[in-house]
Amino acid sequence: MPDIEMNPEDASLLSWIHSNKFVTTKLFHKKFRAGNSFQTACNDLEILSENKKLLKRVTARNNADSFYFLTRRAVHQLKDLGLILTPPKIRAPHQNIFEKDHDKKVIEIRIGLEKDPNLKNLIWLSDYEVRIGYKMDWKKALLEGRGKELKNVRLNYEGARKADGHFLTSIKNKEWEFILEYERSPYSTKVVGDVVSRILKYHSSPVKLIVAITAQRSEFLREKIGNLIKDPQDRASWWFSDYSTVTSLSFLETPWVDLDEFHPAL
Repeated sequence: MPDIEMNPEDASLLSWIHSNKFVTTKLFHKKFRAGNSFQTACNDLEILSENKKLLKRVTARNNADSFYFLTRRAVHQLKDLGLILTPPKIRAPHQNIFEKDHDKKVIEIRIGLEKDPNLKNLIWLSDYEVRIGYKMDWKKALLEGRGKELKNVRLNYEGARKADGHFLTSIKNKEWEFILEYERSPYSTKVVGDVVSRILKYHSSPVKLIVAITAQRSEFLREKIGNLIKDPQDRASWWFSDYSTVTSLSFLETPWVDLDEFHPAL
C-alpha cells in the first residue's frame, strides 16, 4: 500500500503522540480538540487510523477508552520529515495497554502544563523518549525544525527509568528546568529511598516536582524525602503537590511546597 501523505497538522499531532508512546481518545480530545465535541475527536482518530493507516487502535476491554499508537509507516514518515528520532530498526512501539493508568495520568499532567499560558516555550522530554535514547538538546532541535541536522544521530536504547517527565520552560522571563515524578502507587519508605537515589543520580540539578496520588500521600512523601535530603539548598529544590490539585489548577496557582514547608517563589 502506498504511503498516504501527511498534512502538517497530522505530522504535528502524530509527533506529539509518539513522544508519549500512545494516546487515548479522551487524552486526544483534551489535547487537540478541547474546543470541539468528544465525537469530533473520535471521528478524527478514526480518519487517522482507518483511512490514513497512521495510527493503530487497540481496546483493552469493552466500553473502555481506546488506545492509539503510531504504525510503523507513520514512524517512518515522521523520521523522514525530521520530526522524530528512531532507533536503527524502526518498529511501532510495543504497547501493554493493561498497565497504562499511571502513564495516562502523566500525559494528563503534561497536557495541563503545555496549555498553561504562564509556561512559555515549554520543551517536554518524556520517559519513553529518554528510554529510547533521546537527549534534551535533540528534542529542542526537533521542535525548532532542525531535525535534518540530526540525520546521523543513532539512538541507543537505555531502558533504565529516570523520571516521568523532564521539561524546560520560561516563567516570567526566567528559565526553569524541572523533572516530574508521579507516584505510581503508594510508595513504601524503601521505595521512596530508591526513587530519591534514582532522581539524584540522573537529575540532581532540576527542580523536582513530586506529584502524589492524594494530598495525604503528598505529606507522607514530603516527610520521608525530607529525612533523606539535608542540604538547605537541595531541600528547596523538591516541590510537592498531588494529582487532583495539579490537574485542576494552573502551575502558578498550585500551592507547591518544598521540604521546609515554604511555598516557592515563582
